[in-house]
Amino acid sequence: MAFAASLGVLFFLIGLCFGEKAPYTSFAKDATSAPPESYYDYIIIGGGTTGCALAATLSAAAKVLVLERGGLPYGNPNVSNITGFLPTLMDTSPTSASQLFVSTDGVFNNRGRILGGSSAINAGFYTRASGEYVHESGWDPRLVNESYEWVEKKVVFQPRVRAWQAAVRDGLLEAGVTPYRGFTYEHLEGTKIGGSIFDENGHRHTAADLLEYADSTKIAVSLHAVVYQILFRTSPGERPKAYGVLFRDSRGTNHMAYLNSGPKNEIIVSAGALGSPQLLMLSGIGPAQQLRAHGIGVVLDQPLVGQGMRDNPMNAILIPSPRPVEISLVEVVGIPNVGSYIEASSGSLEAFANQTSQPFTLLKALRGSNPYPYPFPNTDVGIIVEKVMGPFSTGYLELQSKDPNDNPRVTFNYFQDPRDLQRCVEGMEIIRRVIESRSMSTFRYPFTSFQSLMNLVLSLPLNLRRKHLTATYSMEQFCIDTVMTIWHYHGGCQVGRVVDHDYRVLGVDSLRVIDGSTFYDTPGTNPQATVMMLGRYMGEKIMGERSPRWKRPKAYGVLFKDSRSTSHRAYLNSEPKNEIIVSAGALGSPQLLMLSGIGPAHQLRAQGIEIVLDQPMVRQGSGFLEADWANRMAQDYAAFANQTFQPFTLPEAVRGSNPYPYPFPNTDAGIIVEKVMGPFSTGYLELQSKDPNDNPRVTFNYFQDPRDLQRCVEGMEIIRRVYESRSLTTFHDPFTSFESLMKLVLSLPLNLRKKHLNATYSMEQFCMDTVMTIWHYHGGCQVGRVVDHDYRVIGVDSLRVIDGSTFYDSPGTNPQATVMMLGRYMGEKILGERSPHVVLPAKAFLNEKNVGFFGGKATMKMLGEYCTFVNTSILGSRILHFSLENMAFAASLGVLFFLIGSCFGEKAPYTSFAKDATSAPPEAYYDYIIIGGGTAGCAVAATLSAAAKVLVLERGGLPYGNPNVSNITGFQATLADVSPNSPSQLFVSTDGVFNHRGRILGGSSAINAGFYSRASGEFVHESGWDPRLVNESYEWVERKVAFPPPVRAWQAAVRDGLLEVGVTPYRGFTYEHLQGTKIGGSIFDENGHRHTAADLLEYADPTKITVSLHAVVYQIMFRTSPGQRPKAYGVLFKDSRGTNHMAYLNSGPQNEIIVSAGALGSPQLLMLSGIGPAQQLRAHGIGVVLDQPLVGQGMRDNPMNAILVPSPRPVEISLIQVVGISNVGSYIEAASGSLEAAWANRMAQDYAAFANQLDRVGMI
Repeated sequence: MAFAASLGVLFFLIGLCFGEKAPYTSFAKDATSAPPESYYDYIIIGGGTTGCALAATLSAAAKVLVLERGGLPYGNPNVSNITGFLPTLMDTSPTSASQLFVSTDGVFNNRGRILGGSSAINAGFYTRASGEYVHESGWDPRLVNESYEWVEKKVVFQPRVRAWQAAVRDGLLEAGVTPYRGFTYEHLEGTKIGGSIFDENGHRHTAADLLEYADSTKIAVSLHAVVYQILFRTSPGERPKAYGVLFRDSRGTNHMAYLNSGPKNEIIVSAGALGSPQLLMLSGIGPAQQLRAHGIGVVLDQPLVGQGMRDNPMNAILIPSPRPVEISLVEVVGIPNVGSYIEASSGSLEAFANQTSQPFTLLKALRGSNPYPYPFPNTDVGIIVEKVMGPFSTGYLELQSKDPNDNPRVTFNYFQDPRDLQRCVEGMEIIRRVIESRSMSTFRYPFTSFQSLMNLVLSLPLNLRRKHLTATYSMEQFCIDTVMTIWHYHGGCQVGRVVDHDYRVLGVDSLRVIDGSTFYDTPGTNPQATVMMLGRYMGEKIMGERSPRWKRPKAYGVLFKDSRSTSHRAYLNSEPKNEIIVSAGALGSPQLLMLSGIGPAHQLRAQGIEIVLDQPMVRQGSGFLEADWANRMAQDYAAFANQTFQPFTLPEAVRGSNPYPYPFPNTDAGIIVEKVMGPFSTGYLELQSKDPNDNPRVTFNYFQDPRDLQRCVEGMEIIRRVYESRSLTTFHDPFTSFESLMKLVLSLPLNLRKKHLNATYSMEQFCMDTVMTIWHYHGGCQVGRVVDHDYRVIGVDSLRVIDGSTFYDSPGTNPQATVMMLGRYMGEKILGERSPHVVLPAKAFLNEKNVGFFGGKATMKMLGEYCTFVNTSILGSRILHFSLENMAFAASLGVLFFLIGSCFGEKAPYTSFAKDATSAPPEAYYDYIIIGGGTAGCAVAATLSAAAKVLVLERGGLPYGNPNVSNITGFQATLADVSPNSPSQLFVSTDGVFNHRGRILGGSSAINAGFYSRASGEFVHESGWDPRLVNESYEWVERKVAFPPPVRAWQAAVRDGLLEVGVTPYRGFTYEHLQGTKIGGSIFDENGHRHTAADLLEYADPTKITVSLHAVVYQIMFRTSPGQRPKAYGVLFKDSRGTNHMAYLNSGPQNEIIVSAGALGSPQLLMLSGIGPAQQLRAHGIGVVLDQPLVGQGMRDNPMNAILVPSPRPVEISLIQVVGISNVGSYIEAASGSLEAAWANRMAQDYAAFANQLDRVGMI
């Protein structure tokens, strides 16, 4: 059926959840068990999105009957589980949960036929109405807010935003739908993550769940009860008065339900935007002419019943994806200022096809009517939809028969008003920009045009409307031809036309209509939140009318007893702001509320406690709060990597293939490099073997995205101008052209890629042929895809990843500063979760203003002079910047002696706790196990040791005692070492580019070029980080390892050249990321001595930390139980002798394993431990713990290209000190030195040998 395809395009959902027994089976019964006659205070027709909330509220003080034409949502997996979303919509049986109808416009539509109404069949998105909407509706804002919260406590959750939804979110921001609002229920212009009635397990929570609030002794719910007529008493000269209803059960037996006598008792119609006007007409209230045509007696001629019908037109673009996508319904929404909303979903059509027996599916359409010039290798798809707000166009509803089981005839007149059509066009233009954004690049096939996606949608039977040829190029016609609906229709019993502002039906008594049929516009992006809120809101208003006492119980005093059991009373003074505040703790506070009459009614009655308020949520555990509020607040971007640099290499090539017309008088040279920011291009990582010592196979796809190539070309043009600038004239021969330098670079074996003749004159080809890397690769365990925004691995417990593998982009020019900062930042966050009272040593350094125990300025001066005397390094003078606030006496002494000890030399300050893994016990227990003592790992370990027992497992050795690591002169020698235990582990990506990863305590900070620069403020903001804590964390790092570099001749010339060519303004020395030219920090001090992330372990508490060196982790171990998430509990690692060791977590909910093994090591270890793409894991014989296809995806590396400048004058040995931050998407950096050094020859030989070895084994 075409209907199936229409919905298939919309939401494609496959998931897994478990059904749940209804919590109200004591009062929800099939109508066949209802008595022939019964009496109630309120009869609510329709147990839907509004009706359940209304009934639960009224039952607190009145006898209530709910008549629902459908059955229970529980026990039906298609309704309860996200996997059943499409099968529910396609079920066209007479008692299906979703009743299909087609408007006269030729558009498929649905209405709920189940307890919970459309909340049991919809896509689950939850968002409040705008403040403007609340104001225009005349509602009380305070009660509205309380009513929303009442709903949210029971049925709303924060969604886990994974890859597809994250990409759409980021694409919306790129397309200008700003600002980013994060996770919020509020209706705010920009891009946001809203709530969902699907919990984290994909289980649907419906409005029926709100009946858990009901007083089970005062409510009856009759299921499969179809109301045929509302009964009225009519007397001449008096208004008709509703007094009862006629309904039939599933056997066709009639039942009568009557109102008890009393002026406040009422019948309330909550049958939805179709059912409510239909039932009014079937009961004699409506256009007289139409009623008489169907033989219905006229109670009240009301021509506006059924008028003002509106439905928000929706149009969509389907995006076949070359990579797997998650199963998702609406989670992210863009609220632009053009009058439309942008939402998205994703899933697998293959799985959808396997779930349905329908003759037509999108799978067939995609493969049989594919407008693409190539086949789709899979059927993973995403969809982005545009929904017109309002809308302006209106229609009407008419009866088709006197049978309430038949759908009425509805006309919505989509796009009748040209303003709606304009909104659609502008919304579709936003979708175009989102699809073409960088963020979506990995989710569409290359060369896929937006036009081809429009053609694909036009080829699908989404509705019954005629298709026009012009729709392929006219967006207006495309909107008209492919219009669908997201089932937000409303109207038919509108306020001020059919009902008054208290929702009483005009012209009759004892009858109200409370549901979406009363609306003029859709509230916010998706109305279900407001429809549920309205039920609660009006329930409270009605109860306030019924009894003044319902104006909410008010606390006025307390009764307490002293130790002698003497009673005392304390009362509030008579002021409206005075309050009683309960702060008795997690046990005492809910206990006291229940003892005072606020709690689950059945429990209070069992204890003989008078009920003040039936509140079943009192005494419920913190799981709700943890799942729905505290732990998953949105952070957006996280994008960093490990910082390194590869300058020129091979002097033999320079001398043997010299393109110059004259010999080089010496081999002093400078190098200027261009690094593409971002980048846009992405790749992937795969296992090569089960041995963690082997590098994984990595593809970065350098310059796959043409925008990266354009950035390279523009960056190289800046280098050309710098080279030709006046400032650099003394560093090159006046007759040396830039083209000759390009030829020189092309002659060098900088990578294993093929060289092309046109690279000598085509800058695009030069970029591709000579691409290198500065080792800022990142990705593989990205936030929102593999880990959540607290860096917890999604789908498992007690496991985090904290390092550059979680990043989408490289932060600023060089990421090592931010990677170290992140370790400190997350260490503080984790300790804050563990205990809010932890006092960290980083907040306990000295300053002159607050010296505590140290005794004032004299002691501060003595300490500074002492360190300066012992060691003239910059450390001594920096002690004066430390502040000591609120430290205990013992801690002050510890800080004092620790600082004095740190003045000495380069010897590792932590030999007491850093040992070779051969000395590790066979088994040991810790609070935190950190895998990887690298750039992030050292920082996080030092921080956590302040209040927990920590183990660091580092596969390399110490950076101390190795002059090649410690000194700037050993930079290239370290990189050239390809021995099995070298500090720098060489690998070659499948792109044919040499690369490195750290294999030493301190990680890549022990092998890189040392440049230190913070991320931009914009980056911090977009990442959702706390700016104050970020700044403190940077400062914590900088006190230990960052220094201002001594800028000498070559670096000064490059600085001045950048300014000459317009990379301005000049920023001087700064750690901040600022456009222009600046001098950044360095982890090399003024003596050329390297300070690494390992130095941050000087902050650690030596009594609470253990560092095991040459410890290779083979596996993270998980406990798995049916129906529960896998939980990490320990690791298996081997020492250098191959002996196995086991490290386990101590028992405790806060204890965790933290993977900080870098952008290669972290995804590799997850896969070796069973978390990754199931097919790949099984191919290596690895047991699957969690099928997570996004592990290893999103790999990025910033491509680098360079120009080598042989110098006629001596140059200093320098690594990166000066950087130009241009506005063309690239960074310009420089280095210099002598090619004559012996290590350069050794590196050439070692690289050649390594390449030959790879060639023999078929890896290149």
